[in-house]
Amino acid sequence: MLKTYRSISLIAALALIVGCSTTGPKSLDKVQGGMDKDEVLRAVGNPKQTYRRDGKDHWVYNFFEDEQEIIRTVSFANGQVVKVGPARPRISLEQELESSDTIEEFEQKVRSRKRRP
Repeated sequence: MLKTYRSISLIAALALIVGCSTTGPKSLDKVQGGMDKDEVLRAVGNPKQTYRRDGKDHWVYNFFEDEQEIIRTVSFANGQVVKVGPARPRISLEQELESSDTIEEFEQKVRSRKRRP
């Protein structure tokens, strides 16, 4: 019985160590164009967020270095990596309004935004 308890404790400790291992932005250096989604999962792990835009799948990874958040996106077309880069920041409606010269330009931006997921 004691031997079984030690085995379970060892397995639990190893799982905790593996589960706490951190991936960082450098782990994305392993990701190259043409890799499929399974290869990316093995190299970097699960993304924090996923979305689909313009016929491509995008996986968002968040990392922290020196208390600074780093956000990177891996983009896929037909299931293969086509780009690894910084996440595209989302612009607020207020920023859209401030950057528009006319009300027509603002309305066009709002209409195009509504079509995006």
